[in-house]
Amino acid sequence: MAERLLATVIIPTRNRSRSLVRTLDALAVQTAAPKSFEVVVVDNASSDDTIEILREAVTRYPHLQIRWMQESKKGPGAARNRGIRHASGEVILFTDDDCLPERAWIETMVRTFSVEPDVVGVEGLTYTHLDDFTPFVHFAASDGGVYPTCNVAYRTQIVSAVGGFDVDAFPDCSTEDVDLAYRLLGHGPIAFAGGARVFHPIRPVGFWWQVLRGRYLVRDALCLRARHPQRAGQRNAVRNRARSHGYRDGSESCVTSLFPVTAREMLVRGDLLRQPTLYVTYLLMLALRTSYAAALLPLSLLHVYRHCRPRDLPPLARLDRWHLPGQCEEGGFSTSESGERKHVTSRE
Repeated sequence: MAERLLATVIIPTRNRSRSLVRTLDALAVQTAAPKSFEVVVVDNASSDDTIEILREAVTRYPHLQIRWMQESKKGPGAARNRGIRHASGEVILFTDDDCLPERAWIETMVRTFSVEPDVVGVEGLTYTHLDDFTPFVHFAASDGGVYPTCNVAYRTQIVSAVGGFDVDAFPDCSTEDVDLAYRLLGHGPIAFAGGARVFHPIRPVGFWWQVLRGRYLVRDALCLRARHPQRAGQRNAVRNRARSHGYRDGSESCVTSLFPVTAREMLVRGDLLRQPTLYVTYLLMLALRTSYAAALLPLSLLHVYRHCRPRDLPPLARLDRWHLPGQCEEGGFSTSESGERKHVTSRE
């Protein structure tokens, strides 16, 4: 009898063949049975040797079910939507091409869905190391309530029914993951599984990359607030919770919460004052980014008016419930439609 395909791992990629190799290496040693999941890589018009790397991976890891396809529309949201349309697993796990899932990642995600059959999704713990942190790096970290697409999973039927990522409202790589999570929370809770761990390495991005983020940071924040006004305070609550319990996890360099380790926090603590050149550069970047965002504010408001007004959630067809095999070995919590966090424990 053929083994059930429980999970589809979707990875969007663009010109990151070297880091993609490491991500595939991490997926090749998962504790989950190889026949119980597939890996779908969506190439977003790469100009490097990504396709050659994927062909080599098929040969290198014959036990993995690896598929790849190409998406010409720019943006990871569009690439992930292509993967959603071609997913065969009962649940979809998202991660990025520069991330390293730990060995029990897939197994823990699938078991959490089994333990909590009413949840629509599961968020894992994302961490990074800040040994070489500066204001000009990019990373992701979350210990719940952030829903980053580097470490989150949803039931395939439900995420397909709500239309996946809204790339018209959120065309850039920003906030489209939170919007999807908020839409799904209207249909059920999203659980947190602390044992589903993903390491997100720090990536240097440079001065102008940070400046140009001003083109969408304000726009997407306004869009998210306009579309989900009832959740306006939820992200602030996550920030306050992160500050209240700290962001270290076992060592001084392992960070599991994004918000307290921003450059602004370093500025408040005086860390940047010990590096005058970096301090001045950071202030210049903030000034330029703020000016850029202010100049684009009329266009941002027009975009919000066109794409981000509150709307009714699309109706879902009746979904048959299923129980995936196994039990969740890690405790956690789930976030309900009202934003309340409920503790989740494994069941016998």
